[in-house]
Amino acid sequence: MPLSWQEALEHAEWASFYAHPLSSICLTMLKAPAFHVHRHELLLPFIKRIQNKDPLIKAKDLNIPPSPKLGLLLKEAERLSINALSQDKDKILSSLKKSPLWNTP
Repeated sequence: MPLSWQEALEHAEWASFYAHPLSSICLTMLKAPAFHVHRHELLLPFIKRIQNKDPLIKAKDLNIPPSPKLGLLLKEAERLSINALSQDKDKILSSLKKSPLWNTP
């Protein structure tokens, strides 16, 4: 995988990769460079959240009825949290409410 492509990935994409049960085998087989070790350590709290299926923002935090939009908002909230390297619920809720997705029907 070209380095330029790897650098273009969001933290959320890397966290999902590292959370996969086979990622460590893949990285070992490829003799992964040190930047994977650093990135993995940086994203570890988020990786654990993904593995434990325990997102920062939950449906009850959004106070909207169950719908496809709710699912999209929850995914976007997790993506925002990881990319901002933030575990601050209020900050992520504020960012989510400013996103174009919040105002779509």
